[in-house]
Amino acid sequence: MVLQRTACFSSAIIRIMVKAICLLLVIGVEGWAHESSRPEFKDFAVDHVYTGAPAAPRLNNNWRTFRTVIRHGAKLPVEFAGHYTVPVWGCGAGCSAFVVVDSVTGTVYHGFTIANLPQEWIEQHEEPVRIEFHPNSRLLKVNGCPGEQNCGFYDYVMTPRNGLKFIRRELTGKEEATRVYIDLFRPCAAQTPCIRTERFQVDPMPKGCCTLTVSNGDGQGHKEARSYEVFLNGKKVILTAHSGNTQVLVTLLQRNTLKVVLAGESHAMMSVQITSDPSLEK
Repeated sequence: MVLQRTACFSSAIIRIMVKAICLLLVIGVEGWAHESSRPEFKDFAVDHVYTGAPAAPRLNNNWRTFRTVIRHGAKLPVEFAGHYTVPVWGCGAGCSAFVVVDSVTGTVYHGFTIANLPQEWIEQHEEPVRIEFHPNSRLLKVNGCPGEQNCGFYDYVMTPRNGLKFIRRELTGKEEATRVYIDLFRPCAAQTPCIRTERFQVDPMPKGCCTLTVSNGDGQGHKEARSYEVFLNGKKVILTAHSGNTQVLVTLLQRNTLKVVLAGESHAMMSVQITSDPSLEK
């Protein structure tokens, strides 16, 4: 199956990447993690493909911007892993984003954005399809650049209740710094500081981990929070700050809790990004 679509990029795609970007680092051990060749769809065959009426997708606020395309995609016959559909939409030229929807329960599992492989690589090889999956297999193949970085060939399997599990990758070039986590935070409507808490999982730990960066405002000196504090796993990693950008080295666990205390007008914004860089590995 070939899914390549183009549409105008929406800033709301950040919200989709927020919960999902850690998925790129979750490495499975189903026998393929150290193999040199890619697994085949038949290796992850399912016994039955659901043919009943699809359940309506259970959407939360993260999917508000894309609810129409997700609802439309969820109405299609089963496309993946026995009882799932894979709604896909464009995120700019040469870029797609997707989620996985359970046709039986309506549960929506996070996907991520995928950009095309580098043009110089395509010019020397036959261009592969960006994303491949089949109704009778739990295997999903990505041929591109998840999150627009670390381009290559990625293999995932669908797991019950946990969504996609990454089992293998083969990069087309040198490994780059990788986003482990990214989220956008806004103050409450009230003038007093408010607390925003997010949880995310990273397993195993990436190399050269990690740098936490706060970007306060829109990057042009506007929409800045008046003040903010950042806690990671109960430890205050950024003291009360007012600057536009702050950066600090942090240590992650497999399961992490990020707490942001911020004050400001309701239209203010700040993002927290955590990245790993293999060049920093000791």
